[in-house]
Amino acid sequence: MARTPVSIVIPVWNLEQVTKACLDALAPTLGDDDQVVVVDNGSSDGTAQMLADYDWVEVVTHETNLGFAAGCNSGAEHARNPVTIFLNNDTLPVGRWIEPLVTPFGDASVGATGPMSNFVSGSQLHKASHDASVRGMKDVRKTALAAMVEGRGKTWPTHRLVGFALAVRTELFAQVGGFETAFETGGYEDDELCRRLQAAGAKLLVAAGSFVYHLGHATFDGNGLDWAGIELRNREVMVAKAREIPVLSLVVDCADGFEKSALSLVELVDLVHLEAQLVLVEHGDDVAQSLAREVTGEDVIVVECPSDADGVRRGLAAATGRRRVSIRSGEGVDAAALREFAGDPKADFTACHVGVPRSAVS
Repeated sequence: MARTPVSIVIPVWNLEQVTKACLDALAPTLGDDDQVVVVDNGSSDGTAQMLADYDWVEVVTHETNLGFAAGCNSGAEHARNPVTIFLNNDTLPVGRWIEPLVTPFGDASVGATGPMSNFVSGSQLHKASHDASVRGMKDVRKTALAAMVEGRGKTWPTHRLVGFALAVRTELFAQVGGFETAFETGGYEDDELCRRLQAAGAKLLVAAGSFVYHLGHATFDGNGLDWAGIELRNREVMVAKAREIPVLSLVVDCADGFEKSALSLVELVDLVHLEAQLVLVEHGDDVAQSLAREVTGEDVIVVECPSDADGVRRGLAAATGRRRVSIRSGEGVDAAALREFAGDPKADFTACHVGVPRSAVS
């Protein structure tokens, strides 16, 4: 059975030999319908000329370096497959590394997956590979194969996936707004994205059956950047952005007309004693727009949604609150669940559906 095709986005900035090694390793691992997009982020060396030799690669060119996050976002705009894999150019992917990353997306609740590696922080580190002596591609293949055999079929949930090789559901990535560009050159944009994916109700999984060899910091070092200083600066950006995040988002899927949508929203607001962001999902009509006009003094987001799509999922993805509660128009509110969820001081970047049949509301 053929696997789901992927779109692979590789942002690059100079270091044409590093990128060439990545592409040469990547080519034999691709399926017929896979797509590779290389984003040339203002390279000034021979990268552009080298990429011209790879007719199976789609190249997106920027005159200046937009930064890792913006580069990834611009590449993702060209993705045409259900799963997008963001891949650093200082990686050497070999063997059947893609399939274990893609298989978990058969579960609609999975939003992102990540492989094991020799050079990565957290639970994705494969210790034996980190300690192994690697002198060339023969050793890379041997190391990767051993790690993938060891991890075959194994996955586990995580709250954080590292962006050196990150598989994300393409539609969901667009819905949550992609990577945050305030992190500029790079660092912490993957952490911040993972928080938003989880807040939208998506699961993150480590796929132990996938392994990607990672050189680590090659772009920073090769371009003479102080990666430690950049990481410190971006940590401060992360903290500053955290202060701006609403505590709670209320998501209402306005699919059953104005009166039912308004009733569900009023019940939510009456039960929440916090300033909350309101997210109203519209299905090809003006119900959400009309309801938004009735709401004053609040942060209101209106999300357009195709009639055949999951409005709650889209609303949760568009919301920005740490805690996100959702309800469909016509439903009653589970007051106990809402109070517990909204008041839980430990809840951070998570979502909950509090809608119940109106007959169940006492």
